[in-house]
Amino acid sequence: MEKLYADLSSAPLLTGIIGEAVLELVERSMNISRDSIIAMLEKKKRESTIPAIIRVTEDALFWMRKGS
Repeated sequence: MEKLYADLSSAPLLTGIIGEAVLELVERSMNISRDSIIAMLEKKKRESTIPAIIRVTEDALFWMRKGS
């Protein structure tokens, strides 16, 4: 069975990658919203060539899309 989302052991990685996306938005003086964070994460995923980074980014996207 394929793992569809990150377990709690990867929470620090998820918060780090989401925080990095937020910082990049702040540096660009862009609006910070769920949609803009998701767009930034998607961009980072497309630009990455490292499988581990891509996987963590996919997990972060899963949780951002899931929302509350």
